Amino acid sequence: MRVVVTGGSRGIGLAIVEHCLAVGHRVAVIHRTVDRAALRALGVPAWEADVTDEPRIADIWRNVTESWGEPPDALVNNAGITADVPILAMELAAWDRIWAVNVTGPLICARIAAAAWIDAGRPGTIVNMASMSGLIVNRPQAQTAYNVSKAGLIMLTKSLAVEWAEHRIRVNAVAPGYVATDMTQTFVDQNPAIGEDWLRRTPIHRMGTPQEIAMVVSWLLDENVGFLTGSVVSVDGGYTAI
Repeated sequence: MRVVVTGGSRGIGLAIVEHCLAVGHRVAVIHRTVDRAALRALGVPAWEADVTDEPRIADIWRNVTESWGEPPDALVNNAGITADVPILAMELAAWDRIWAVNVTGPLICARIAAAAWIDAGRPGTIVNMASMSGLIVNRPQAQTAYNVSKAGLIMLTKSLAVEWAEHRIRVNAVAPGYVATDMTQTFVDQNPAIGEDWLRRTPIHRMGTPQEIAMVVSWLLDENVGFLTGSVVSVDGGYTAI
């Protein structure tokens, strides 16, 4: 399988890249991070781009197709941003940017992929990286903009799954809970009381690992679960179950 991963240079995205390679997939990455050391070490082709830049994403998709000789089979929309800012203190420009990256970006990438698959008469599969924050309002951090964007991404997932089902294009989402990445660890180090609260509210009483999320993404990509579309898989240690 040939897979394109957005935001694949670090954290959960990098774990997805590594897992896809481990199971024999070819992988290409679209990312914003200037440090490509991890991707170079893996020998993965990478293109720097903002996922909201539709012409640039379309060019990259064509470049990936030309370099592989065939179009990608799958897209993982992992790129995303957040901001822990109370809504009364948030500038509308910041709100718009979170929505653009977390919802419009995945839509742009998905439309480009789906159009290519439909034109070629090929099936395809898309996995969107949502969050448990699109299902519940997790506390105590103030992140209304992020919550709303991830809820929007979940509904985008369901809507595209239904709209494109006749074209044999599956669209699903993963909704992680708190995952131990460098970014999360930095936040916890700066806010230890919040980190303790997260673990207390998580029935398993630990954070997930990027590798655990990557394995679920890989499962959703598998053709053996071809009847699964329009679904959101929560991987949150039971956080949203209570």
